Amino acid sequence: MKKIFHLAALLAGACLLTTRVPAQQLRTAYFMDKAPVRTYLNPALRPERGYINIPALGHTQVEFMSNSLSLDNILYPSPNGSGLVTFLDSRIDADRLLRDLKERNNLGADLRIGVLGVGFYTGDAFWSVDLSARVSTGVTLPEGLFEFAKRGSGYDGRIYDLKDMQVDANSFAELAIGYSRPVNDRLTVGGKVKILAGLVNSRMKFDKMRIQMSQERWEVEAEGSFDMNANGLTIPDKTDEEDGSSYLDMNDIDLSPTGPCGYGGAIDLGVSYKLLDNLTLSGALIDLGFIDWSARNAVSGRSADRYSFTGFELEGEGETNTGDFDKLARFRRVESRNHTTRLTTTLNLAGEYTILNDKIGFGLLSSTQFLTTSTFTELTLSANFRPIDWFSASVSYSFIHSKFDTFGIALNFSPSWINFFVGTDYMFTRITPQWVPVSQRSANLFLGLSIPLKRGKN
Repeated sequence: MKKIFHLAALLAGACLLTTRVPAQQLRTAYFMDKAPVRTYLNPALRPERGYINIPALGHTQVEFMSNSLSLDNILYPSPNGSGLVTFLDSRIDADRLLRDLKERNNLGADLRIGVLGVGFYTGDAFWSVDLSARVSTGVTLPEGLFEFAKRGSGYDGRIYDLKDMQVDANSFAELAIGYSRPVNDRLTVGGKVKILAGLVNSRMKFDKMRIQMSQERWEVEAEGSFDMNANGLTIPDKTDEEDGSSYLDMNDIDLSPTGPCGYGGAIDLGVSYKLLDNLTLSGALIDLGFIDWSARNAVSGRSADRYSFTGFELEGEGETNTGDFDKLARFRRVESRNHTTRLTTTLNLAGEYTILNDKIGFGLLSSTQFLTTSTFTELTLSANFRPIDWFSASVSYSFIHSKFDTFGIALNFSPSWINFFVGTDYMFTRITPQWVPVSQRSANLFLGLSIPLKRGKN
């Protein structure tokens, strides 16, 4: 299965190298009124002051999430106490690995870096203009893939079903123009319009992959598709020495984007309502949009094979390869077509109750991300502190996917001349002796540095 893992990593890695940058949102910061980052979670939530982001330092974020997998599903303490080993180690029981997996194991990552950004008040209205580079990825790994990798051919006649294995990745540039204003003393509304320029889009999916194994022979049925869009993309063909057929050489991808190969748009919508003097409710829909990708800058391939083989060459052993394990990841070139992808849309619903003249607040945020392959919901409970004018802090628990093993923290320093923000929703509380964090199914990190402008009428 190394070819398949390699191909999946190649697809995701191609986009990550195109725009090395961060993500969707930081839930712990949702109720921090001095932090510019709050406008990314809800355009109706305005920072206390305007801002000018320091280029490339004003907004940097990375986020990872999974519905089942964490590092302690992949790395295990060595039985002899010498360190860590992977789940493929023969000393690790297969049932120990498989009991924590789902039928479909989904992983997602969002990355974003702010290139330029400014926010300012005109009267009681707040405006923002931000230019960012972003990448979003989603991966689906069926349980059968891990079982096959772990148990291999040790079970006579066993059938492994690896269908619906999939990798999606998008990288794009985003220009966002935001506007918000109070309707009355209690209600504030806001929105953003986003212009998107697609840089790289890739997708690999196996609709069918069925492997029947015995000690003498492997029978394989595989049907899949591969599509990649990038201005400046080249994937050469390679010829099969046995039957003369040609297929895409996935080991020789030349990816040097020279400009956009797709365009699209998106909107953010937000509302904040002060139900009581010390109770505020809010909601937002973030990244509702799409990118349309051109077929002129695309490479597509399809795979539909049924074959068998009795072995494969082991490096250095001199065995004869009577089959071709490489066929599992072979795609024959086909005509590309225009297609459309949607962004990872997020729905935020929240409420905060404050005491001591808003110096301390207690917030609850429900955040649902609609990924390409799944829906990911997290519930975050936070305590928010605003003791003095130039400093605020929040601590949080995100307790659906973090197994109660992690907490979040965010700090915002805002003297008159600078605004520095740092935060994460998932502090690591469990690590191995090798300083490897375990147990968390999610992780994120946000850094921000900006120059404050004048205060608004909040």
